[in-house]
Amino acid sequence: AGAALASNLAGAVYREAGLGWTASAAQGLLAGAAAGGGAAAAPPGVPDADRLEQTLAAIWAPRARKEGYSPAWLRQNLQQTVTPYFVSYLKRANRLEGALTLVDHLAGSLYPMVIAASGHEWRAALELGALLRDQQLRLRASLARTETRGSHRREDHPQSAAKPYWLDLSRAADGGIAIRQTAATG
Repeated sequence: AGAALASNLAGAVYREAGLGWTASAAQGLLAGAAAGGGAAAAPPGVPDADRLEQTLAAIWAPRARKEGYSPAWLRQNLQQTVTPYFVSYLKRANRLEGALTLVDHLAGSLYPMVIAASGHEWRAALELGALLRDQQLRLRASLARTETRGSHRREDHPQSAAKPYWLDLSRAADGGIAIRQTAATG
């Protein structure tokens, strides 16, 4: 779950700390270049005006607010929630659920009130939104992976599954997160 197996580079028997990050960075570079090439070759589309207006309003909202929470304070709360070893490394369902509850609260109740008085704070606010979404996905994936494999350690599930599997995360029809297990190959 999380970055340890996200690249699928080392397979489901991944054992080396750090390889997932390195591989994901290289994979991201290649994917970005491929996406850019595909976008350049695609015919121009017409964006949905309402969706474009909503997106721009959400992007500019931290700059427009006069009162709220600083991105630095909110980021510190996020870090204090997800970085303890008993959440990020030595995992157990009840601790993951507690951390997810807090991250969902930060994302749903406090992030919509983040303010940005400068361009630097604005960038930090937008980055924080991505970090919150990332941690929500990581925690949900960690809960769904009910085994210990590679650098993903579950105290409540100390054994590896008999057959390795990937967790595929996608957007559900209701806007939530769908998690599906697929057999690992190779």
